[in-house]
Amino acid sequence: MNVRKVFIDTNVFDDFFVNGPAASETEIILEFIRRKMIMGCTSPKTLMDVYYLFHSEKGQAEANKHIRRIYGLMELTSQGPAEVRDAFALGWSDFEDAMQMASAKNSHADKIITLDKKFRNKDSSYIWTPSDLKSFLVQNMKK
Repeated sequence: MNVRKVFIDTNVFDDFFVNGPAASETEIILEFIRRKMIMGCTSPKTLMDVYYLFHSEKGQAEANKHIRRIYGLMELTSQGPAEVRDAFALGWSDFEDAMQMASAKNSHADKIITLDKKFRNKDSSYIWTPSDLKSFLVQNMKK
C-alpha cells in the first residue's frame, strides 16, 4: 500500500489544537508532513472552521496562529462546482462529509484522516483515524 498524500479533516485539527485524545498521533503526522515525507491537504473550509472555533473562544490572535500553521503545512483542495457535483452524486445524508470526500478524491489523496466515527464508517479502507495513519507511517517510513 502506498500513502503519499493525506486529506486531514477539520476535527483532527480541532482536537490537536486543544491537546485532545489524538493530539500526539496528529503531532507525529504533522512532523511527517513538515519533513515532506508525505503531503498533507485539507479544504479551505477547515481554515474557516478552525478560525471560527478559536476566534470565539480564544480571540483573533490565537485563531490566526492556528490557521496560519495549517496553511503553512497543508495544500488546500478545491471546493468548487466539480466537488459539489461529486458530493451530490455520493447521495450521503451528511453533505459536509460528502464535500470533504469529494475534495479529497479530486485532489488525489490516498487517505482521509478524521476523528468522525460516522464519516469513517462510510469507507474504512479509505478513511482512517490519526492513530491508523501514525501506525502506518511508523511501520513503513523512517522519520
